[in-house]
Amino acid sequence: MPFTPTALLQQGPHIAILVSATRWEVEEGRSVGLEFPELPVRALIHTGASLTIINPQIAATCKLKQTGHQKINAVGGEAGDTPSSLLRFVFQKLNYRAWTLLAW
Repeated sequence: MPFTPTALLQQGPHIAILVSATRWEVEEGRSVGLEFPELPVRALIHTGASLTIINPQIAATCKLKQTGHQKINAVGGEAGDTPSSLLRFVFQKLNYRAWTLLAW
């Protein structure tokens, strides 16, 4: 969807990104014949968020390695522990470098 003020009001602040395992994991895996897909997704830009949250199906599809657990709090109380993973994301259609971050 093209960016317009109307689209921003209707859809919220989204951006197209590619999600994958970290560059190191992809290179190591491919050296022994494993495949690590890059998954195109729409991400919500939330400038006040203290962490990044992804759908567990995205983590499974991209073969993200679980690195631990994180306690997540939600409106109305604690939502519990959730797995955390390192991932790499790339802004599509923009000339920005890739980022590696911890996501829950």
